[in-house]
Amino acid sequence: MAGDQEAFNRAMKKGHSAAWDMDWEEAARQYHQALEENPGHVIALSGLAMSLVELKQYKPALAKYKEAVRLSPQDP
Repeated sequence: MAGDQEAFNRAMKKGHSAAWDMDWEEAARQYHQALEENPGHVIALSGLAMSLVELKQYKPALAKYKEAVRLSPQDP
């Protein structure tokens, strides 16, 4: 973990809450913030990718999903 654990946890919580509320722009913003604190976090990558799909930003979403698969190939 390269960054601030507290900031990462806050961003993840806010990202999950925004996704639950289907506020995809806010979810993407928060997952991106979480990734600034912990760049290789697979759950944050997946959350960002899902948010980007919902925003119809398919190419960036695919890139994030591919990165998550590369980091955790055994995770379905």
